[in-house]
Amino acid sequence: MAMRNYMKYFRGKSFLLILSLFYLFVFGSCSFFAADHLIIKKYTSTSQEKVNEEGNSMEVVQLTEPVVDSNKEWYTVGPEDIINIKVWEHNELSFEAEVLEDGTINYPFFKKIYVAGLTPSEIADKIAGLLSNGYIENPQVFVSVKEYRSKKVFVIGEAEKNGKYFLKKPTSLFEFISQLGGLKKTAGNRIIIKRLQKDNNSEKMVEIEIPVIDGEIQKNILLQENDVIDIPEAKFFISGEVGKSGYYTLQEDYNIYQAIIVAGDFTRGARETAVKLIRNGGREVYVVNVERIRKGLERGLPAKSERFRKELEELKIRDGDVIIVPKSIFYSE
Repeated sequence: MAMRNYMKYFRGKSFLLILSLFYLFVFGSCSFFAADHLIIKKYTSTSQEKVNEEGNSMEVVQLTEPVVDSNKEWYTVGPEDIINIKVWEHNELSFEAEVLEDGTINYPFFKKIYVAGLTPSEIADKIAGLLSNGYIENPQVFVSVKEYRSKKVFVIGEAEKNGKYFLKKPTSLFEFISQLGGLKKTAGNRIIIKRLQKDNNSEKMVEIEIPVIDGEIQKNILLQENDVIDIPEAKFFISGEVGKSGYYTLQEDYNIYQAIIVAGDFTRGARETAVKLIRNGGREVYVVNVERIRKGLERGLPAKSERFRKELEELKIRDGDVIIVPKSIFYSE
């Protein structure tokens, strides 16, 4: 009786062992039979599977396109601008003047004239009105801006030329970035304009995000005085069973396996066959067998398999991608 129970136990264990070996052979080694099939699953996520950079307390606003009347004089002077004043047939009253911090210029007879916020034409009319009041009969005054210094914008990040610039006319983001020589290869897929927005008697800093796809700016916007044009570098985020979780700069065309190597490779407990790649703010999710990528690269499959090459191309890391490496269900410390 005891012998019979022992044989049943032995057969049961043998069956489980054979079943386990069969499972490992068919499913665990399927990379040898279908080594070019890298994407296990791809779906659209309705959950917020995304990682936001910390410390960003600015409000993100929707892009609005200001309307500019091309027939209307646009530039209004401000502190540090230098204007050229000419009075017809009165050279003694014609000269250059710098707009001071208090918004005034020094001018004969009147000492100071407030001009900040006025267009050159409005300044000419104001000076003409003052001169006609007992000084000159029917004065003809002409004002132009010699040096534009008051309407500053600032460029930081991954532009070819960073620094402080001055607006001379209505300038769009397209035009401005072109004048800078474009974006660096390390630039990410967005441009952020940080702008001080006035609402009644309050002020707040807002961010306007402009998408960039394949190096092309997707939406235009007119720049405003004191705008900060921030061009972040391309980054991806990786967490889970890798050497070091965190943000990494995307300096070249990494595929998902190379990105994991950059983050210190898999840990001993990593589940290499079910790595999650999240992109487009969580709207697209891939489940990837990275083990197949590694083995396929070792065997030179990119040169042999069109499907392998196509899926590997799809899995190139993009700016903002998030990679999550899960822990193996069979691993224990």
